[in-house]
Amino acid sequence: MTRLNNSVQAQIERDKAQMLECAKAFRHSTIARPWLDALLVSRGQSKESGALVSLDSTPEQSGELHRGIWINHESKFFSFAAVASYATRELIDVEEWHDVTDSTALDSHAPGIGKSFGQRAIETLDELQRLQ
Repeated sequence: MTRLNNSVQAQIERDKAQMLECAKAFRHSTIARPWLDALLVSRGQSKESGALVSLDSTPEQSGELHRGIWINHESKFFSFAAVASYATRELIDVEEWHDVTDSTALDSHAPGIGKSFGQRAIETLDELQRLQ
């Protein structure tokens, strides 16, 4: 049983480290992501007011499709899908922007998984704020 608990704990730490790396890469990166800046501003958010805790990108014919999760300083979670130009990285289209706060688990001790995604995201946001 201890081995299983260590495995779950190790996975939680890996997931949290990946989340923090994603958040720091956006907040402090020299790589411009004008599409994400524009998306956040259009939704009343800003780079400094939250954290990008998940991001996946897929090439599409019209541009790069980005899907992710944003958490703001009020611990509200938003899922998004947006298309950015290959050439300029500018926002072409917002396919979705949904408040998913109510459907995001915030358990700190969920059976079998330990801390939930939502709890790890809140801790990531807190840590990102401390690093500033």
